[in-house]
Amino acid sequence: MKKTFWTLLACFLLSALIAQKQTLILVPGKKDLLLDTNGAVFFELDAQYEFINSEIYSDDGRNGYHRNVAYPFNGFPLLVKQKSSGDYLLLDKSGERKAWLQPNLKGAAPNQGGFYLGSKEVDEKLYRSTRFIFMDESGYLVFLKEGYRYASSFSEGIAAVNAGGWMFINDLGHEVKIIPDSLKNARRVTCFHEGVSIVLMNQPSKSGMPVLRPYVIDANGNILVNVSALFPGKEIKNIHAFKGGVSMIEFFWDSKLPYSGKPIAFINKSGKVLLDVDHVIDQKVGEGGHIILSRRQKNGTDKWEMYEPNGKPMKLPAGVNYIKPISKNYVYFYFDDPKIKFKSSLYELHTMKLVYETTGYDCKAVIHNRALLTGPNEETKLIHLKTGAILYRSSLKDQKVYDLDRYTGKMEDISIFYCSKDDWVPRIAEMTGLKELNLSNLTVEKIPSIPNKEKFTLLRISNCRKLKTLDIGINQLTKLSISGGTSLTGLDKFVQQQRQLKELHLINMDFTGIEKSNILGKFPNAVIKGTAKDADYELQEVIDGF
Repeated sequence: MKKTFWTLLACFLLSALIAQKQTLILVPGKKDLLLDTNGAVFFELDAQYEFINSEIYSDDGRNGYHRNVAYPFNGFPLLVKQKSSGDYLLLDKSGERKAWLQPNLKGAAPNQGGFYLGSKEVDEKLYRSTRFIFMDESGYLVFLKEGYRYASSFSEGIAAVNAGGWMFINDLGHEVKIIPDSLKNARRVTCFHEGVSIVLMNQPSKSGMPVLRPYVIDANGNILVNVSALFPGKEIKNIHAFKGGVSMIEFFWDSKLPYSGKPIAFINKSGKVLLDVDHVIDQKVGEGGHIILSRRQKNGTDKWEMYEPNGKPMKLPAGVNYIKPISKNYVYFYFDDPKIKFKSSLYELHTMKLVYETTGYDCKAVIHNRALLTGPNEETKLIHLKTGAILYRSSLKDQKVYDLDRYTGKMEDISIFYCSKDDWVPRIAEMTGLKELNLSNLTVEKIPSIPNKEKFTLLRISNCRKLKTLDIGINQLTKLSISGGTSLTGLDKFVQQQRQLKELHLINMDFTGIEKSNILGKFPNAVIKGTAKDADYELQEVIDGF
């Protein structure tokens, strides 16, 4: 029987759509890359940009710190962030700018349902708050122009938003009546995931803590689970989205008792309690719903456990001291082994059989039986787990060198070096391609002269207390950050001779009034704070510029 024209056209369009939708693999580096699952470079990003592949945290309106390795590609344009300015923009297939998103965004999420979610700060006269906005592929605002108090990206065709009260909207910005009237005063509503949304109501608390009363609802507004009713007498601190049909619930613990872990429970979408346990130190749910726990034992040691999505215990290999879920089919184990430091391996979940030993590397993700591994100097390789073939390996020239002892390339190929051992310092003189140098926790009094100073643009020094002088020939820095350089002399003169400096941080050091005036006279936007005495107390703090 012959196929009609319309049938053939429909087949063609479906094939084109499937070909357009694919999962790529994001490889961060000096230049972010997107690989296909065969290890071929699909797209190389200009070094001035980074890919945005994470959701926005509703609490502060910023993107997550960790970008997802799996990159859902639904066609161009691509969402990126300009590193220097922090602006978000869209790039076409040629890497050219197609559109800027709204200026001064705090965060932006990838296209879902045809729209980009962004967050921005607005002036509320007495304070500043975060507003969430939706933009189309031209960067134009859609729906509520002034923005929502909270919003999620589109998921399963709708988005959860709050413009004074929670509701769901469709792709026209119109309300979709889902939330039951009994839950209309919700504190928080999550986007739909795996066919359900979680509605969080406030719960009166004896302790005065922000206790939650969660409900699980379906797309018709039916209440599937009253979560609090499953745990009478317990106060719920947090509930996580379902993964593989399993949600994790965190409870408040009695702060009057010595800390020995948290009370944690796991439920499925029908409201069955899979586990309800105490003394939990670490907890995770994998993509397929597998439950992973580390629990404090009576002897003070921590023991790792793993359970099927139905709550049934799983037998682990001997010596496991850390577990990381990687995908629906694989799990990543670290092992105690006196002979091998940081021994690790990938195991197949359903058979619990060893698939690939990863010792010396960190497994970032497994996508379609391809494992992305990173080494000590951000060396990256993509492994086909079924054949063991290396599909992709990064160039030695692209590495940021953190461990010189394990670097196998040429010294002249190092452009970014993180030096944390005195023994490595003399070799800086061999790094003729050096552009960025990071010195931390050294006891040396001087560093070698920097070769090819015209290429050298970034210097970051942290807690090098005995360092006395810097290479006076350096004058092309664009960024200089020094913290705790308490023995450095002539720093004001070194700073003043810089010709390209855009960012300057000088933390926890003593300057005379004249020295400080000289620095600020040329670089009025410099950040100068703290004293040498403060250097003993801020080593564990996160300091801007470092």
